Amino acid sequence: MKLADADARLLEDTGEIAAVRGRSLWADARGRFVKNKAAVFGLFVLILVMIFAFFGGLVAQYEPDHVDFSLMGAMSRNGPPSLETGHWFGVDYEGRDLFARTVQGTRISLLVGIVGALVAVIVGTLYGATAGYVGGKTDSIMMRTVDILMSIPFMFVLILLLVIFDRSIFMLFLGIGLISWLDMSRIARGQTLSIKNKEFVEAAHATGVRPFVIILRHIVPNLLGIVIVYATLLVPQMIIFESFVSYLGLGIQEPNTSLGALINLGTDQMNNGTLWMLMFPLVFFLITLFALFFVGDGLRDALDPKDR
Repeated sequence: MKLADADARLLEDTGEIAAVRGRSLWADARGRFVKNKAAVFGLFVLILVMIFAFFGGLVAQYEPDHVDFSLMGAMSRNGPPSLETGHWFGVDYEGRDLFARTVQGTRISLLVGIVGALVAVIVGTLYGATAGYVGGKTDSIMMRTVDILMSIPFMFVLILLLVIFDRSIFMLFLGIGLISWLDMSRIARGQTLSIKNKEFVEAAHATGVRPFVIILRHIVPNLLGIVIVYATLLVPQMIIFESFVSYLGLGIQEPNTSLGALINLGTDQMNNGTLWMLMFPLVFFLITLFALFFVGDGLRDALDPKDR
């Protein structure tokens, strides 16, 4: 009877060990992320914001550029939020529906943040991985170039690009993304230096695999953890940059708008008693940033090797 109990216990322990060994890195990270209540709440809020941004236009009563001439004027008594008129967030001083414009502004701000972060991550990861894997003089030249570029004020270069070239959404995407890749390149380079001497990389090199293929197939996939964390923390930074540039009047141009442009218009009309013009865009701006920061912190804690 004791022998049977011992065998059962041994089988139970073996099953537990197999279960632990069977958990992948991503499954372990997912479990850590789910346990982080702030990160889960931030993800839930972020999903709601994205639903509002990409599907809110379907329930809007007016188009973003539609002018309700009966409600024009910042001091109009019918300008505040109203369910009767269908202007749920009120109207701006030109008589345009603020709900529809907030939907459009949130969507464009999110796109600027996501696309800008993707450009920065892709360029920075490939650049840093190449520098770290090749090494030698090539690494020194590439990283000294990064150091020189980092000494140039970021916002000055972005404003200069928008002034010299077209003030379009594409130029804003390109300008923010191509200037923000510098930090990512240094992170990717440092991680590559610790990966390139691993056995699987040396085995690929010994079998004659080309360096660029090794970088794409072996180096970059092992950088995904840190890349994902950095990307989630970079998106709110991109949104802040875009909002600041739009606040200066150099970003998104009419008839399009962004949260930064809406906040700029709202602050201009604060003295006219139209607080709703500032309140609604500012609320969506803040909750989007906080949600992204919570999700980024949760991913960082879940994917950090020191915490596993």
